[in-house]
Amino acid sequence: MTKNAPMDDVMPVGLSFAVLLSVKMMLKTKNRIFLPVVIPALAGFCLCLFALPSLGRAAGPAVASVVQASTAAQSNIGLSGAAAALAVQAQSTDTVKRALAASGIAALKTGEKREMLRRMLNDKDARVKAIAAKGLAKDGDASAYPALAEALAGPDNAARLHAVEGMAYLKDPRAVSPLIALLKHKDLNTRWKTAETLGNFSGRNVVDSLLSTAADETEDVFVRRSAIDSLVNIGEKRALPGLKAIKSPLEITGMAQRAASILEVKK
Repeated sequence: MTKNAPMDDVMPVGLSFAVLLSVKMMLKTKNRIFLPVVIPALAGFCLCLFALPSLGRAAGPAVASVVQASTAAQSNIGLSGAAAALAVQAQSTDTVKRALAASGIAALKTGEKREMLRRMLNDKDARVKAIAAKGLAKDGDASAYPALAEALAGPDNAARLHAVEGMAYLKDPRAVSPLIALLKHKDLNTRWKTAETLGNFSGRNVVDSLLSTAADETEDVFVRRSAIDSLVNIGEKRALPGLKAIKSPLEITGMAQRAASILEVKK
């Protein structure tokens, strides 16, 4: 999460303990799971929690159950270590566990990862699908676009945030219009993350929409700052007049002026 993030959800107390305990359990088990595979998977579990507020205290048991499933999975599936455990976890009837599995699979470095994530695009839960699609998008897999687009238009805030982030990875021009529309969404985190993501695109519509957001004095300061940052990332000089015209509040005015200065010296 960036320093500008206005996210209200924080990692549940006790999750770090659950993760450390899980690592110790892995080291003691008869069929050891090597750390180069385990660490990325556990890191992925933690990262997915920022937009899954409903996970709460259920995250610890879900992570532990991945470890418990590992031994059985290795005897039935041609995958190694954590990947095998995650494949089993992805079949759970518990939505939280499947969401954690999708995040863990996305963090793996195995050849089977892409096919595992593609299967999860058929999950009945919007968040699980969005996490899987984001994992595919991070690897540049265009098959993620339909699921990401569905989540952008859907009612689930957590799924939408994963999808917005996924579009930043995929950079598919088809996403421009739906993303611009989200700048007016009622959810603050959606507007903030969308303003940030649009910095990965270009074009007059993108620049004009970000300028409008940056200049909107009724908008949250975090969203306005993200819009200005994105205009700098895009680097189009057509944004200069709009940035220079921003007058309040002082914090945003100063940031807009600095952004204009950066754009002026860009070739």
